Amino acid sequence: MPEKKQRLLYVDMAKSIALILVVYSHIPGALWQPYLGSFFIFAFFFLSGFTGGTRASWKEHVLKRARRLLIPYVLFSACLVVLSSNLTLLDLEGVAYSRFCLYPLDVRPNIIFLRHYNSPLWFLTAMFVSDIVYYTLIKRIKSKKGLAISFVLLLLSVCAMDQLPVLLPWSIDTMPFFVIAMLAGHEIRQHEHVLSQGKFSVLILIILFVAACYLNGNINLSCRIYGHYIRYALVSGITGTLLMLIVCKALEGYGCSRILGDAGRHTLTIFSLQMAVIHVCVNTLHTMGLNADSGLWHAVISLSIIVVVFAVGTALSVVLRRLLPSVF
Repeated sequence: MPEKKQRLLYVDMAKSIALILVVYSHIPGALWQPYLGSFFIFAFFFLSGFTGGTRASWKEHVLKRARRLLIPYVLFSACLVVLSSNLTLLDLEGVAYSRFCLYPLDVRPNIIFLRHYNSPLWFLTAMFVSDIVYYTLIKRIKSKKGLAISFVLLLLSVCAMDQLPVLLPWSIDTMPFFVIAMLAGHEIRQHEHVLSQGKFSVLILIILFVAACYLNGNINLSCRIYGHYIRYALVSGITGTLLMLIVCKALEGYGCSRILGDAGRHTLTIFSLQMAVIHVCVNTLHTMGLNADSGLWHAVISLSIIVVVFAVGTALSVVLRRLLPSVF
């Protein structure tokens, strides 16, 4: 029988915070991207490995993940693409290919696949592919030596696939990077005491995180952009996620914890539909003559958009869970 996971409040809180950063990064004029954008996608894969079990059979696990990831991918793609005003064959090809574009983002001319506010949906197929490879490995790794060899082989694969001239379908080229994140999450869960470190250890993590972000520059994992150095992308991803988990674990029991934890149970729907809601919010603000490119007003507008995105996404998620409880 498939295992039933017990939800951890601080993990749901961490998912909410990571998603807040994702949504903010898509708001026009978003600031501090080398720092805020350095770990939020990495965090979702790390947390998947952190909370994932290993008792289910491989077939049971694959079927469950297909139901929870691929069915939502098809449903959300249909809603966002079919309802668009200028549907073309390229859009349908994009749904099948499941990448934002065909070539690395700096290549011109390029072929843009996910054009109709469905750009975040690449994440669902990337998570599915990465999760299957991760689960295959974790079921077979029996020693620390095997784990170390897996990390090395995966890192070599990341470096090799980074040289490809095109972005592969379903994020196959970034899959080794995401599997590393999931294995790291799994290992940290085996040593959960690291989330209760003293102030000195937290300070070291902060220094490593800031240094890696400063040296590495912008990261965009949807388009296989690791920044200047893959190793720094891993350092910022791991340290940023650890710091977020440490903060969330420390905040358990406070008033904000329940709000963030509840929102963390609906991240899939919020993540998938965020661009459509952001578009409506930004257009509405422009119609009202409210434009905020910087400063305090930008922070107020951004916070308002994030609240609307979470409110709409959560409400839709609740409805979808009632209609399709085995999927959502």
